[in-house]
Amino acid sequence: MSSTDPLRSGLRELTRQSVRAQISDRAMKLFIEHGFEKTTIEQIAAEIGMSGRSVSRYFASKEDMVVGNLTGIGQGIAERLAARPADEPAWEALRRSLDEHVAALDRDPDGTLLATSVMLAGTPALQGALAKKQREWQDLLVPLVAERLGGGEHRELRARALAVTVLSCLNAAVGAWTDSGGAERVGVLVDVALGAVGEAAGEASGGPRHASAPQASSSPAESSPERRPAGRTDRRLPADAPRGLPAPGSGESAR
Repeated sequence: MSSTDPLRSGLRELTRQSVRAQISDRAMKLFIEHGFEKTTIEQIAAEIGMSGRSVSRYFASKEDMVVGNLTGIGQGIAERLAARPADEPAWEALRRSLDEHVAALDRDPDGTLLATSVMLAGTPALQGALAKKQREWQDLLVPLVAERLGGGEHRELRARALAVTVLSCLNAAVGAWTDSGGAERVGVLVDVALGAVGEAAGEASGGPRHASAPQASSSPAESSPERRPAGRTDRRLPADAPRGLPAPGSGESAR
């Protein structure tokens, strides 16, 4: 193998990632505008000047165009968890590892992420793909959480329980944010959800009734008193609509 082969391979991969990002971005705009079910691969291909067959070489399905970027978000959360101080409790480290993703949702200047969340919640065809991506997040986080738990029995089980609980709180917070049409702050809602779990755990163990949750982030995106950015559309959902984490649109790039 020549010395230039790895470079060429790297450039091809960068080109592929760039094309995938362009296809996903255009597809998301069409999905939001026309609806996921009504938008065809051929329409997406025409929008970006490609054939439907060429688009299919980059994405196996429309579902993958929506949730594919969630892999990058999960990897980012895992990287931030690994970078947290080694002596930080697992619960706190997990919460802080969500900060960047939560801040991106709270910024959402053009409402794309909110619209994506509405689409995910209201499209049954996306629920299976979304659940699969969320399980991938769990698998990324569990080994990192286990390292923070030291020894003892059932360490992996305990690590998975913590990871699943924190991600479930994030999911519940995003659902509440979506229901509010973006009026609520995701960071605040995450801490409310985590606080409820902490309180319940304290009661179950006979501890204090109000177990403390991780402190809210001091980032501007989470601490701002502003309730809804100007011009954001209120996109409330019926109470029985399914929930889901939004995939990033133009407001949050995948790694």
